[in-house]
Amino acid sequence: MRTQEAHRRIKNLLWNRYIVKKELKSKTLEDIKADLLKISGALDALYEKSMLDEKRYNKEHGYSIDDRSGIETYAYESLESIKDNLEYISDRFNCAFRLRWAIDLIDIEEYSEAA
Repeated sequence: MRTQEAHRRIKNLLWNRYIVKKELKSKTLEDIKADLLKISGALDALYEKSMLDEKRYNKEHGYSIDDRSGIETYAYESLESIKDNLEYISDRFNCAFRLRWAIDLIDIEEYSEAA
């Protein structure tokens, strides 16, 4: 999948549907996971591109690579915290750790605090 198409699909869900159309408010955890699963190819494609870009930049400038899992960044403490985080990243998802958080969210079985 091309990066532009991946970006468009993610923005459509996170920004247009969840924020502009206010669909996020009525979503359950299972609804959110199902929505993210539908765009998982786009999430994976943009994550891979972002991670390559960040690795290149960080290597050039001597920074360490941020390869934390979703639980290590924003965690998944409650449905409310997940919705808050989705709202926060809805217009700033174009970096690897935020995309990793959304990808990992698809597979969570229960709420959990940051590691």
